[in-house]
Amino acid sequence: MGATVVGCTPWRDEAHAWGPEQRAISRELEAQARAIVDGDGALDVGPVWAMTRGARVVGVGEPGQGLALFHRFMQAMVERAAADARPLVVALDVCFVDGLELDAWGRGDWDPSDPERFDPQGFEAAGAYRPLLAWIREHNQFAAPGRAIQIAGVDGCLGAGGLDPLAAYFVDLDPELAASVPNLLAPVRALKSASRRTPAHVAEARAGLAELRGRLLAQREAQVAAHGAATHAVALQLVWLAERRVDTYDDTGATPRAQRGRVMADTVAWLAEQRPDARIVVLADNEDTRRGSSSDMGRRLGERFGADYAVVHTTFDSTTYLAQRQRMWAPPGTLEAALRRPGRAYALDVRAAAAGPGSLARYLREEHWTRAYAEGLLDQARPGWSTVVPQHDYDVLVHVAFVPQAPYSRPAFGAEPSSRRAAL
Repeated sequence: MGATVVGCTPWRDEAHAWGPEQRAISRELEAQARAIVDGDGALDVGPVWAMTRGARVVGVGEPGQGLALFHRFMQAMVERAAADARPLVVALDVCFVDGLELDAWGRGDWDPSDPERFDPQGFEAAGAYRPLLAWIREHNQFAAPGRAIQIAGVDGCLGAGGLDPLAAYFVDLDPELAASVPNLLAPVRALKSASRRTPAHVAEARAGLAELRGRLLAQREAQVAAHGAATHAVALQLVWLAERRVDTYDDTGATPRAQRGRVMADTVAWLAEQRPDARIVVLADNEDTRRGSSSDMGRRLGERFGADYAVVHTTFDSTTYLAQRQRMWAPPGTLEAALRRPGRAYALDVRAAAAGPGSLARYLREEHWTRAYAEGLLDQARPGWSTVVPQHDYDVLVHVAFVPQAPYSRPAFGAEPSSRRAAL
C-alpha cells in the first residue's frame, strides 16, 4: 500500500476487473451512503461524526492543498466536536512552535505587537486554516472554564531554524538557564554543515541536549511553581524535538517523510498524555492520517490508539484546474470513479459497509487507486494517485462530486458551477 504515481494510468486493469460489479456497487452504495448536505446546500457533518464512534483521536484528512472546500469541512468537524461535553484539542499540520503561538492567540492571552502577523490573515503558518482559527478564537472568548479549545501544531519542522524558538522559550521560563542554552545548542546548529555530521559531532550534539534536559528536570519544581506544569512540559517537548532533529542527521535508514510522520504521531500521543480528558481532532493530509500512511503518522496512531483512532478520508470526483480551465473527472478504475454518486456529496461508514456481504463490501476490502493530492492553487497542478485498502486505511469516506477553485466562495457545499444544487 501507499505507492504514489503521477501521470500514468495503472488503474485501467481495475476498471476491467470491477466493471462487471459496478452496477451492484453503485446500488449498494446508494443504500448505505449518508447525505452530508441539506436541500439548500448547508453542510451537515452529524452523520460523519457519528461514524467516528466516539474515538478519542479523530484524523480528518484532505486530498490536497488549495482546495478550500475541504477546510470548510474540517472546520465543521471541529465545530461538531466542540459541541460535545469533552474538552477539545485541535492538532494542525503546522510547526509545533507555531501551534504554541496560535494557541496563545486563539485563547486571547497574547496579542503581539505586529497585528498583521496574527490577524490571522497575515500569519503564514495559519494558511488555509485562517477561518477555523478565527472561529476558535471567537468560541474561546465565550467558552466556560475548561471549555476553551486548545490549538496545537504537530509538525516537528526539523529544519535548522527550528532551534531558535527553543532558545527563546527559556528566556521567560528560566533566565539563568537561558544564558547557557546557546552554547548547549551550538553543536546541534553545527550539524547544518555536511562536514560536521560525523559520529563524534552527532554525539556532541546529543550530549548538549542531554545536559539541557537534565537541567530542566533538576529545576522542575521551581519552574512548575513559577510557570505551571504545562509550561515545563512544553520545554521538555522542545528539547525532544531538537533531539529528533539530530536524528535526521544520524538515521540514514529513514526517509525525511517517515521521520516527519514519526514526529507527528509521537506529538499527537504527547498531547493525549498532557490532556487525558480531551478529544483530539487531527487535521492533515489524507496521506498523513490514513492507517496505511507512507508518512507513518496514521500507521503509528492506529497502532498506538487502536479503535480509539478514527480516520475520515475525504476525496472528490471532479474539479477544474486554474491553468487548463477544464473539467477533470476521476478516471475509470479509481476509487473516486467506482464510488461515484452523481450530483451529491455523501459519507460512507466504511467499517460497517466493508463488514457486510455484497460487491461494495468486497470492493472496500481490496486495494485501489485514490487521489493523493491536487494542488488547486497552482497553474501546473496535476492530480497524483496512491493505493489504499479502504477497510484498513480509514473508517469514514467523504466523497464530494465537484470541488471548485480555491478560495471557496460558493454558497452550496460541493455544487457544480452551473447549478447550485447539482452536486449535493
